Formats: sequence, C-alpha cells, structure tokens
Amino acid sequence: MPEQLPEDMVNSFGYRLLSRGKTWWALRLFRQNVDRYPGSVNVYDSYADGLVAAGDTAGAIARLRQAVAVGRRTGAPVAQETRDKLARLTAARSHR
Repeated sequence: MPEQLPEDMVNSFGYRLLSRGKTWWALRLFRQNVDRYPGSVNVYDSYADGLVAAGDTAGAIARLRQAVAVGRRTGAPVAQETRDKLARLTAARSHR
C-alpha cells in the first residue's frame, strides 16, 4: 500500500466532498494535496475550486496564480480553464 494516495485520487475525493456540501473536509484534502504535490498545477486549481465554494475569492485567486506560476516554473501545461477561472475571479473582484 502506498504511503500517500495518488494526487488524482485525493482530488476526486475532495470534489466528491464538495458536491455533498462538505466544504471544510474538501479543503483539508485539497490542502494536503498541495502540501504533497507542490509541483502540480492541478492541485492548486482544485484547492481554488474549494476556496470558491467556501466563499474565499481572494484565496482562490492566490491559488490560481500559484497554479500558473508552477506551470511557468516546471514547464507543465496550465489548462485554459484555469486561466479562465483566474481571469473571471480577478475581473469580478475588481468590479466591486
């Protein structure tokens, strides 16, 4: 048995918890994934989704910016969806 669960499995559990309204638990899983896989663009994107569900737009923007920075640093692709979320949240925040 692996010492830690694979990144995609933890993300899947996190999204399942989010869909059931268990945002606090989902955030814990997403945060653990960030801690365990800091070189993954996807873990920051997923954590941002959890933060949006929790109403923390500023935190979500920060995590999405980290996703882009990780992609830039590692050469990993950053999904257009991630970039679109960042642009949408940033624009919504600046229109307040």
